[in-house]
Amino acid sequence: MKEKLWKTLETLGHEVHQQGSFTDTSAYPDNFFTLWNDETEEKRHYDNKANYYIWHFTVNFYSVNPLLTETELLKAITLLKMKGWIVEGKGEDVYSGTNTHTGRSVKVKYIEKER
Repeated sequence: MKEKLWKTLETLGHEVHQQGSFTDTSAYPDNFFTLWNDETEEKRHYDNKANYYIWHFTVNFYSVNPLLTETELLKAITLLKMKGWIVEGKGEDVYSGTNTHTGRSVKVKYIEKER
């Protein structure tokens, strides 16, 4: 599921990275997404097997341009909803770890049904 989310975000034309993957000496790209798998729940068990899973992710967008931080995350939210993701709200500000970038964050979910 992480790969599915990653590839979907890449279609917006920005790099995607695992949240927390930059080192203290890494230079941030001007604009980029990060993602983090917060939890994956098993649901509705039958015969000791889960019928579906709920994948929880945090998606962040960081930019040197504060306006782009807002608009690109909103584009990502629209795209994710079109692709079947459940998106909780329009996001919130998030600390970027540097004074050169601003960030926005949103929680997303995907329900994966067992086949």
